[in-house]
Amino acid sequence: MSDPVSQPRLFPVMIPRAALLQRIGELAQAIQRSHAELPMLVAVMEGARVFAKELQNQLVGRQRIHEIRAASY
Repeated sequence: MSDPVSQPRLFPVMIPRAALLQRIGELAQAIQRSHAELPMLVAVMEGARVFAKELQNQLVGRQRIHEIRAASY
């Protein structure tokens, strides 16, 4: 399997990966400051899985991610 990073992009990058990861880290810190007990992470759609996993990695205590699928939204 080829490395996806070395593949040509089919679309322009709007927000660099480093900027996204930095912001996710900031969100994780804000969540930890405002909640004594970490809230449950719920990813509502397929695309949210990647974001939820990155957020989970940044949170201390790394709770589980629960995924739900909606028939319509």
